[in-house]
Formats: sequence, C-alpha cells, structure tokens
Amino acid sequence: MIPVLRAELRDTTLATLAEASTTTLFVTHDAEDALQAADRLAILKAGRVLQEAAPREAYDHPASLDAAAALGPINVFKGAVNNGVLETPFGAVQASHLANGPTAVAAVRAEAMPLTPGAGARGDGRPHGAHDLVRIEAQG
Repeated sequence: MIPVLRAELRDTTLATLAEASTTTLFVTHDAEDALQAADRLAILKAGRVLQEAAPREAYDHPASLDAAAALGPINVFKGAVNNGVLETPFGAVQASHLANGPTAVAAVRAEAMPLTPGAGARGDGRPHGAHDLVRIEAQG
C-alpha cells in the first residue's frame, strides 16, 4: 500500500474507533503501526508475550533483545561491566542496573547514538531519505 494512503487509513480508523469509544484488539507485524495505534501493546514471539507495556515504555525500555528488535532496528554491543559502566568497542555506556561481570550486551537504537570523532574509528555516510545512513568501523 502507498505509505501516504496507509497512514491516512490508519489515522481514520483510529479516529473512528476513538469516537466510538470502542475497545479494539489490533494485530500487526508492523512496528510503526503498533507504536502509533496502541495505548498498550503486547510483543509476542512464538506465541509467548515478551513484553506488555505502553508504546513509549516498550520502545525505550525493552524487556529483552527480541522485544527491542521487534520494534525497530537495534545495534547490539557486547562488553564487560565495571562499576556500572559497560565498556564497548565504541566507548563506555552507563549500565548502573547491571552487575559487574565479563559479559554483558547493550541494545542501542541508532537515534540514541551521538556521533563524535574518535581515535581509531572511521566511517562514511550517505543520505537515506529523512535520515543519513552511517557505517562506522572501530578497532578492537
């Protein structure tokens, strides 16, 4: 479906349901539709609920890597946690909720990653619609 028509159809449907004060179960595999349409959403995988939350809560604080990936692209970094800081190839990430240990994983959405020049890193970028697609390589 043409994106503009799809958005218009979604908005019209949601407005009609809101006007009717109708409780609705909306099933979709499209993360954008789910995030825009839901008051609450449940993320399922293989018939099991991974997370049930408000859309913003589920997007910003996913319960698992699978829940994070279900709502959009993520970057996954492995590293060690020391005193509430996860050390990754791209620098330190605050992780005060994680215990110290040799192996931890951080899932970070692209829009949450500020780009600053760094030693040992190189990259290139190109326009990709409303955003730029940037590829970065780091040593280590």
